[in-house]
Amino acid sequence: MGKRNIQDILHFRRDLPPFLVHLTRERQINDLLGPTQTITAKQNLISIFDSKTLRQSKEHISSMRFSIDQNTKKSLGTPMEQFFAAICVTETPLESIHCLIEIQGRQVNLEPFGIVFLKGKLKEKNFHPALYFNNSGRGHLDPIFKA
Repeated sequence: MGKRNIQDILHFRRDLPPFLVHLTRERQINDLLGPTQTITAKQNLISIFDSKTLRQSKEHISSMRFSIDQNTKKSLGTPMEQFFAAICVTETPLESIHCLIEIQGRQVNLEPFGIVFLKGKLKEKNFHPALYFNNSGRGHLDPIFKA
């Protein structure tokens, strides 16, 4: 019997779904000339469909401190944080997505509005995963992972 194709195997693994999900959330837009505007999670989703575009947030996705000398910063010509912009998606199986919403005490309150992508299609578009490290100072982080 010949060896199996990895794609055929992955198709049957429930712990590794073929989907990535982007959930939306409510956000506040502070207008310097007027009142703060609230954009609902549903409005965000409609905006994604209308524009056919996911945009990275201007908010920082991590409290990571970038320890880089001033000369290197100047030579980059771009603030270091901009190299770490991201669009957040989850590999959570579709039947468990409800576990990510309405969680008390979270800073990011995801809502039940989102869009599902096939991983393979995103890979074709050069979409790559990112890793998050808890660098809040509470606990030990192996020096190999320090920025």
